[in-house]
Amino acid sequence: MNHNNSMAIYWRRISKNKMAAIGAFIVLFIVIIALLAPVISPYEPDAQDLYSSLNGPSKEHWFGTDIYGRDILSRVIWGARISLSISSLAVFLSILIGVFLGAIAAYFGGVLDEIIMRFFDILLSFPDILLAIAIIAILGSGRSNLITAITIYSIPQFARIARSTVVSEKTKEYVDAARLSGESEMNILFRYVLPNSLSPIIVQGTLRIGYAILIISGLGFLGLGIQPPAAEWGTDLSIARTYLRAAPHTGIFPGIAIFITVMGFNFFGDGLNEILNPRMKDR
Repeated sequence: MNHNNSMAIYWRRISKNKMAAIGAFIVLFIVIIALLAPVISPYEPDAQDLYSSLNGPSKEHWFGTDIYGRDILSRVIWGARISLSISSLAVFLSILIGVFLGAIAAYFGGVLDEIIMRFFDILLSFPDILLAIAIIAILGSGRSNLITAITIYSIPQFARIARSTVVSEKTKEYVDAARLSGESEMNILFRYVLPNSLSPIIVQGTLRIGYAILIISGLGFLGLGIQPPAAEWGTDLSIARTYLRAAPHTGIFPGIAIFITVMGFNFFGDGLNEILNPRMKDR
């Protein structure tokens, strides 16, 4: 099957899955907003106008203003940029580290496998949010430490997926053929086995970005994430909770942004699972 036929099959599959199509649209929309934030943002996200404090939605401020008179729409747009950049980088790093360690553990097995996977089992025994809070408490708040926390608690997820797929792939005939042709074990692993193990990793990575955004927002709400005056959805929700009765719009729009973004990544991830699953047959 050539590349064009494969792409046509993939598009037919995603078009049949309405939730996956919706998820793909939402993810693309959020990514475009994040990339174009400096261009499409009507105001600077940190620009204060105390005379316009807690104003409701209007022609000048479509989403209204917060307690400091800052434009909420601008902060939601820039919040997408911050949330996506942090979550994407953290998930990318956790994929690199987790897949490498999980693949090494699975391919070579033995004591190395036991040491690596038992360590990850210890990390997995802690709830994600509690582990993230503990790491932030040790390292301190800030963007780099937030990326570190999300990366650390995400690594075991990818390591376990990589291990299970590599264990399955390494017993197949093409591995024996490559070994007989004189290929080194590391070359077989990274040139042949891992490329055939990427589908579940890609799906998990997509889902994990949505979950990372939720964790970023949760930590921001608790005051442990991105610190004010930076525009971050969870931090803005934390500020808004004091004024929800007087100005509910200050919390509604950041909350909707979190909900739609996480939902989009979840729908898209489920769609990718259907598209990339080799057991799925085109009908």
